[in-house]
Amino acid sequence: MTTTPRKPKDRQPKATEQASTFEVTVRGVDLSIPAERFDDFELLFDMQTIDQGASDAEALPRLIDVFSRFLGIAGAKRLIAAAKADGPLGIAAGVALINEVFDALKGTSAPNS
Repeated sequence: MTTTPRKPKDRQPKATEQASTFEVTVRGVDLSIPAERFDDFELLFDMQTIDQGASDAEALPRLIDVFSRFLGIAGAKRLIAAAKADGPLGIAAGVALINEVFDALKGTSAPNS
């Protein structure tokens, strides 16, 4: 009887790692969002609690902070510049812009999106 030797478990090929960045395009702007942004408890907490009981005076600054922390200052500025190409960017349009980023992430394998 012939048997095939078994490979030790520590020599098995490693599972493919999750992407280190998630690439999305919003309004023609290519954005790279590092995977570690999805492993930042404080950032995720702020994202989830922006509109829960906060006044507009509290929620808007937190929303802008989340936007810049999530995309990085350079990515946020590029996206805002592209959005302003159609005219001034009001608060409602800015909030819609942030929602576009999260909607684009739904098409990726990003966690919590």
